[in-house]
Formats: sequence, structure tokens, C-alpha cells
Amino acid sequence: MTKKITVLLFCLFSISIFSQKSKLPTHELRLNLLYTAVGLPEISYEKIINNESSYGLSFAFSLDSYIDLNYIILPYYRHYFSKKRAAGFFMEANASLGSYKGSYYYRSDDGGYYGFAIGNRTGAGLGFSIGQKFVTKQNWTANITLGVSRNIVNNIFIDGSYPRIEIALGKRF
Repeated sequence: MTKKITVLLFCLFSISIFSQKSKLPTHELRLNLLYTAVGLPEISYEKIINNESSYGLSFAFSLDSYIDLNYIILPYYRHYFSKKRAAGFFMEANASLGSYKGSYYYRSDDGGYYGFAIGNRTGAGLGFSIGQKFVTKQNWTANITLGVSRNIVNNIFIDGSYPRIEIALGKRF
């Protein structure tokens, strides 16, 4: 009987050890300092899936009237190519939904311009970026991201493309 109780307690203890969740942070918040400096603050949330991948959502909005962008929402997926957990060099695929204010041209089917309008317009796009993420032992992060995206619904940016530039600081928790 004592042997059965000992085995049962050992099994329960083993299960409790293996069922413990990791203490490693899996969430990150960051602020794009470059966009914030020009009046278009961008706040990003990133969820770490595993050592090599994460997904997230960035949201930027205009604070100044001279910026023609009302807002942009950018969900993304990142794959990291480093031995460090969700850090180092990465590639990012992203999508976007944005609202643009101001003037823009309507295009004809043959590619020429045939109209001009002023007001708000909403568009969507897809893009690709590369970047580098640095993480400190205290879980502070620094990001540098460069990429380009292309509008696929309602061309709201010049020539249908727009940059993805991020120089950001953040914190994992």
C-alpha cells in the first residue's frame, strides 16, 4: 500500500512540474519613436508564439493636420532567424487598413487620371518587411524595421505603395 501511495505521489508531483507554465514573457508593447517624432504615433502589440515566430498589431494615427493619414491598422506575422528567443533578424508579412484624408486622383481603366476629389478614403494593402530586434536581460526591446507595402483596395498612397519604417522601443511582459 505504501508503495502505491509513493508511486501515486511521485506521478502527481511529476505532472505538476511538467504542467508549470514558462515564466518567459510572451507579450510586448512598443512605441515607434520615428513616427511619433513626426506626429504619427504608432503603438504595437506583439504576441510571441515560440522562439522563432510572433504575431502582432500596430496602430498609428495622426496628431497633426498636415499629415494626410487619419489612421492605419497593421496586423503582422514575424519569423525570427536567430538562436535568441524572438529576437535578432526577422522577416515580416503584414496587411493594412488605413484611412487617408485630403486630395487624390481617380484612375481610369487604362491607367490615366480622370478625376480629382477631396475627402476621406479607406484602403487596404499587403506588405513585406525585414528587421532586427534587440532584447535586454530586463526585457526591454529595440526594433528597426524597413519594408514596403502595396495597396490592393483603393489606392490611397502615392503610386499605390507605402513604406513600413519602424525605429521603436518596447517592453516585454
